[in-house]
Amino acid sequence: MKAIGKAPAYYIAEANDILAEDLAKEGNIKYKDYVEKVKNQYAKAYDVIGLKGITPYEKSKLYFDALYNLYKNKDVDGYVKAMQTYFSKMQDNLRAADYGKAAQNLYMAAGKSLKPKDHEVAIQWAQKALSQEDAVMDRVNYMVMIGDSYRELKNYAKAREFYNQAYAETLRLENMEMPQAMLQDAIKQKLATIELLEK
Repeated sequence: MKAIGKAPAYYIAEANDILAEDLAKEGNIKYKDYVEKVKNQYAKAYDVIGLKGITPYEKSKLYFDALYNLYKNKDVDGYVKAMQTYFSKMQDNLRAADYGKAAQNLYMAAGKSLKPKDHEVAIQWAQKALSQEDAVMDRVNYMVMIGDSYRELKNYAKAREFYNQAYAETLRLENMEMPQAMLQDAIKQKLATIELLEK
């Protein structure tokens, strides 16, 4: 760090987190090995991140244990409870992406088996992410996620509202014709599905 600054510490922490996350999502218990590295082998790297009110190890353990439980055991209730604890302990350290990823993991791991109450939670988390996010692609993603949950809740008016908002947001993608067209086509399909469901 004296020689080249903090950048390598961030790379080490990021690489370790990616390995832990991939293994947790595969339902592989070896994710715990990478969580342990947070408090021993890579402790100095994680200290650079400078969390307030929670240790890097506590953060990693809470998050990756919740993720493993969701993907391995499909324990949605356990995941929601664990993530609520995670959010309350993280407080000022939270970013929009933390809420967005939490909601996205619900869809990815449990999808069709989500109950109405789970969709309500996903909507809350995605809306929190949306309220703090400026990047257009992420905003579109969160709006579509919220629309999808409202569609599953059979609240088609709300679903249409968020799909339309997402479409309007895509108009801000200047000089990105290809991604813009792909997103707009996907949203048009979702709007068409709503019309069929309403008949």
